[in-house]
Amino acid sequence: MGTATQCVVLIAVVSIHQQNSGTDMNEKLILLPIQIIEQDDGVILKRGLEQVLIPDSNALLIIRVIQKALLQRPCSGDELLELFAAPARPLIGSLLEYLRKKRFLLPQHEVGAHQNDGQESAQDVFYWHFNQHQEQVAAALNQRRWLFVGVNLLNEKLLQAMLAEGLENYAVLDDPMLRNITLFNDEHQLISPFWQQQRQRFIDEDELLAGRAGAGEFGFVVAASEFGSFYLIERWNEFAVTNKMVFYPAVLQNMVGYAGPLVIPGETACFACLKARQNSHSNQFSEKRLTEKHAFAGQKVAAYHQSMMHMLAAVAQFDLLKFKTNIQWETGTLCEVDLLGGAMTRRKLLKAPRCPVCSGLATMPLVNIRKQLTPSDAWDEIRQTVGHHED
Repeated sequence: MGTATQCVVLIAVVSIHQQNSGTDMNEKLILLPIQIIEQDDGVILKRGLEQVLIPDSNALLIIRVIQKALLQRPCSGDELLELFAAPARPLIGSLLEYLRKKRFLLPQHEVGAHQNDGQESAQDVFYWHFNQHQEQVAAALNQRRWLFVGVNLLNEKLLQAMLAEGLENYAVLDDPMLRNITLFNDEHQLISPFWQQQRQRFIDEDELLAGRAGAGEFGFVVAASEFGSFYLIERWNEFAVTNKMVFYPAVLQNMVGYAGPLVIPGETACFACLKARQNSHSNQFSEKRLTEKHAFAGQKVAAYHQSMMHMLAAVAQFDLLKFKTNIQWETGTLCEVDLLGGAMTRRKLLKAPRCPVCSGLATMPLVNIRKQLTPSDAWDEIRQTVGHHED
């Protein structure tokens, strides 16, 4: 349904001359929950961002009759028309058609389970704006297998949010350098209740890199860390790009959260492009990057507020959700979340021309430019062929 960015009041002028445009009047309908606001000269119907003004003094009674009938059971358009006197039916038919056009009335087979039993949440109403419901979202998330890299607090928040959306088809890889050590005891055993419940989802890194552990099933790789660093994440960017998997990083570093970029191999800039761009705009970037290599050892002195981690996890989860459900998503961007500065900035990211991961340099074959690599007898034959005898 278009971009839902502002509240728009729609005025429905219902005419008795309006036709039903081929609508099946025998199809069972359900009226989604709406707010009915009575006015002196009509009613306003409100659902989410959608508002419909019906400028008719009899509109309230008509809407109440339709609402009461559909609360009892799904009814067809013809059944609803029979509730009204014959002279009013053309007008009622036009109103029903308009409510279907605005998707306040839906065919029973298009309604999600939560909508069908009347137990809608605000999230269900949100998805309704984009012609989706929770079951469709869950199905989209589970089309391909996900890989979450890093047993840490940021990935915990992110994965919990994805599970709430219905994610089931996923695995977890415990990269030792992305571990939050507070989740393990001195014997390196998990003590976190959440991650203990995920143990059956863990896969071995060596098996994955060797092409086993269902490597071909993965379509999405998510790597996260709340103690930095870009250095610890970049190898998973290379793994995903090399294996044609979509990659998404989430890093909390120096009190700033970085969500993205969403990397689609062969199409968008990758995580290595981001590092190259940052380096080109930074003074003494080599010194700044040096500490990133020691982020794991320095996690006990990493500085961040819990709100920063929760916010970054929420932004990352929503980015992933928008991409998988085709809701206003965009690629080639990085979202910087600066809670201290009170700013969330989305930056456009272009490919780095000589990126070692995603540019043509990564796949370009080596060219033999040294004479010494060719046997001397072969060079003699070449000289005789072209008539050139210089040494």
